[in-house]
Amino acid sequence: MFVRIFATIGFLFTVICARNVDVVIVYTNNTNGILENCRCPARSYGALEKRAALIDSLRKSNPNVLLIDCGDILDIRPNSLLHSYIIKAYGIIRYDFWTPGDQDFIEGIDYFRESLAAMPGQLVSANIRLDRQGIGRPWWIKEVAGIRIAVTGTLDPGVLQYLPDSIAGRITIEPPEKALEKILPAIRADSDVIILLSHAGMDRDREIATRFPEINLIFGGHSQTITEHPEMVGSTAILQAGEGGNRVGMLQLRCEKGKISSYHNTLHLLHRNERDDPKVLNLIAEYYRERMKSMNRINTQ
Repeated sequence: MFVRIFATIGFLFTVICARNVDVVIVYTNNTNGILENCRCPARSYGALEKRAALIDSLRKSNPNVLLIDCGDILDIRPNSLLHSYIIKAYGIIRYDFWTPGDQDFIEGIDYFRESLAAMPGQLVSANIRLDRQGIGRPWWIKEVAGIRIAVTGTLDPGVLQYLPDSIAGRITIEPPEKALEKILPAIRADSDVIILLSHAGMDRDREIATRFPEINLIFGGHSQTITEHPEMVGSTAILQAGEGGNRVGMLQLRCEKGKISSYHNTLHLLHRNERDDPKVLNLIAEYYRERMKSMNRINTQ
């Protein structure tokens, strides 16, 4: 199922391109620890097994794909076995950039450092410190089809209320506005397009867009909003792909006559009849075998 939205926003961007080209930004958020969907009659969507197949197809059909995630990869409840397989699936999918949500710390700070932060792909965070040490890089600039795309990430301190004190007490979050004030001048000097990966919720994303109009695109999480039509705040487009990992967003930027002149946004609902990725299917089967072994051990104690 596709929801297609067209919007011409050429007057918002002044990106210089060597030729006419499309850049596809594929975005996800709030996987919420769902490795494989429940296949319930009222919710018969796919999860990571279908996401991986879709993204692999997109990469094969377009060389200019940038893949990003805005956090809450893990469930709100600790489940280290399940989470280890979700992290393995993310490794198969190979994200380019991601920023964490509050749920991604649910297994503890050490687990985050040793497992999640070790995933393939660049962790970007401008305002998170764990035990007084920063994580990842505050921003990254990647050239795609001649366009210098800057990607940064922020987490809102208000979301930590859902974590136990034993974990939240080891996390220091600088207000996003303060962190962005520090880094945006340097980012502007070296980039054509600025992307913020935000885990704050739609209301806070609107505030950030109002405060920093130089940010071209905000991809968000936490509020689990479905933005069929990218929400415009001034010249900034805000997008989210809902909850539960059952949608993949695709924003196609078109470069024409020397600048980005339009975008085409698609929300792809992962229907159960779509193709599965065999590597992720193997992971899912292995997870269920390990879960059964664990349950058997508990029952025999």
